[in-house]
Parts: sequence; C-alpha cells; structure tokens
Amino acid sequence: MNKSETIGKLTSALIKAKKEFPTLIKSDSIEFAGKPIKYIDLFDTIQVTQNILGAHGLCVYQPSIPDEGHVLVETLLVHESGEWISSQTKMPLDKGARNAAQHYGGMLTYARRYGYMGMLCLAALDDTDGHHQNTLDLNLIKNIITKQTSLDELRGVMNALKETYPSLKMEVVELCKERAGTLKPNVPELEDANH
Repeated sequence: MNKSETIGKLTSALIKAKKEFPTLIKSDSIEFAGKPIKYIDLFDTIQVTQNILGAHGLCVYQPSIPDEGHVLVETLLVHESGEWISSQTKMPLDKGARNAAQHYGGMLTYARRYGYMGMLCLAALDDTDGHHQNTLDLNLIKNIITKQTSLDELRGVMNALKETYPSLKMEVVELCKERAGTLKPNVPELEDANH
C-alpha cells in the first residue's frame, strides 16, 4: 500500500461514507464445482458506493498497468484535499486461454472488483467455502439487526432475513430477540416468531 504524506482528511471522509453504504446484496451467480456461487459484481458495487463516496469528497479510480503474464490494477482512493491511498491487485493470466482478449477482460474485471472492495473494506460475498459464507452472512445479519430502532422495524427485518437466509433462521430469531431486549424489557410478541 502507498499513501500520501497525510491521510487524516481522507480517513475521516471514508469513515463517514462507510456509515452510509447500503448492505451489499449478492446479485449474480456463477457455476463452480457444480454448485452456484452467488456474488456481487463490480458494476453493482460501484453503483451503490460511488455517489456516497462523491458526497464525501472521495473518488476511486483504477488504471491497469502493463505487466508481462499478469493483469495488474492499481486502485486509488483519492480525497478532494489531495490525500490518497493506493494498492495493487495482480492476477495471473492463463497463457493457454482460447480467447486471450476475453480472458484478459475477465481477469481485469476480477482484479478491479477485488481491488475496489478491498480498498473500501467491503465484504466479498462470493466465497466458495460454505462455513465461511455462513460466517459472512451472520456478520451481515447482525449488522442489519443492530441498526433497527423499534420493535416494528425489527419484526419486519426478522421476517425478511428468515426468508432470505432459511438455513440461518434460528440464528436470526435469537439475534432479533437479543436486539429486542435492548429496545424493550419484555418481548413476548417476538416469542411466536420462531414458528
């Protein structure tokens, strides 16, 4: 990672922007080892973050750098003050690829997506490890639940999360009960939500 001499203004702006980022939703899928793997693509990631970044004087740009046998992308996060942070993402090219241009384009998009998400500390939702994916999903669920400020909001979110994550239904209910306890001392209306 490289950075400008100071990054205080950039860091402050990024912290404010991250508080406004919406929850990233897995919108695409690919087939891997006979199983569909869901993930968020680069376009969707940029779409939901770029206006928020801009409102805080931040911009991300990603030039590609010539590198023999690899795709090399530099991701720069720049603040209107002139402060910046950069990192590089390097992906190997398959020399035996049938369509070299298409392969290069795919690897370039892959490198840009990981560089962008890494720079902004966004969750990579296309992990192929099911246990790790459940951990990512649970962290996302906890984050959503803790943002609810009323029992009505919590009830609606709980039903939506149970439908979205049927394999984590029991965990969703328990997390909602815990959150409800911080909103109101007695939560009998959530007791029936487990059914």
